[in-house]
Amino acid sequence: MFVVALPLSGCIALPIPHDRQVSPEFYGVITDVDSGARVSGAEVAVVSESGMSKASTAADGMYRVKAEKHSTWYVLFLGPWEGGCSGDLSVAHPDYETQSTSASEFRGAAANGVCSGYKVERNIQLKRKSAGIGTE
Repeated sequence: MFVVALPLSGCIALPIPHDRQVSPEFYGVITDVDSGARVSGAEVAVVSESGMSKASTAADGMYRVKAEKHSTWYVLFLGPWEGGCSGDLSVAHPDYETQSTSASEFRGAAANGVCSGYKVERNIQLKRKSAGIGTE
């Protein structure tokens, strides 16, 4: 039996299918700015350079969303590697004005990319849309 080992500049990667986190994981509660009531049915979307994901708030107004990308290569050993992880979050509801926020952080590498394990809490307060002119 003959085995050949090739150096891969500090990492060993195997072709293993998996989902890789490509944005921060945003989580929190969506509430009405005036009443403080929790808002259900709001669409929460996160967008990053490499992916997008959507979720809806439940009756308790809570959400959790992150963008993932289906990948094939999985890094087993990591040499020096780092980079930025960022994502844009938007919250939309038919009765409220849309709100947006973002998060970005320069991070050291994890076995599954620089976004792996990056969580950001964002509690969002939505303002009701104003009535149109001439309506009473």
